[in-house]
Amino acid sequence: MVENNKPQSPTQFGWGISHRIFHDDAGYPVYIDDETITEWNGKHIAASLVAGKNHTVKGAEEGARLMGYLVMVEDRKVEGVKVGTIQVHGGTLLPVKAEDALAVGDMVVGAGNGEIRKADLANAAEAAKSAGRVCTAILDGSDGKKYAEVVFS
Repeated sequence: MVENNKPQSPTQFGWGISHRIFHDDAGYPVYIDDETITEWNGKHIAASLVAGKNHTVKGAEEGARLMGYLVMVEDRKVEGVKVGTIQVHGGTLLPVKAEDALAVGDMVVGAGNGEIRKADLANAAEAAKSAGRVCTAILDGSDGKKYAEVVFS
């Protein structure tokens, strides 16, 4: 529990994470609750919120609204937490689920494991989750995977 932005638990270190200050670059610190994200490999990861956990994200799940994209991940083993920085505006390259029909102009949602896929706009709930997340380019990566340039607005 946090009161007056001060840790109240022996398992919480430092001042915790808060989004109450203005970040002009749209980058926010977050906790990471995902065993699949063990270290940052230099590539951006599509991220979605974890229900019921303050300031916590994980690799975007199937059909999830994208909160933004992780641009940094740090495993703080001594503190027992993983933290990162998430960008919520701007654009980046994100990995596309294999065999997905994503095209330029399509809206996107999570596809699991931090990947993205084309949103099903015929599904009202999924269409709402994809609002403001649009694919502006499709590229082939040197690793053999497909990547999409996605703009978050």
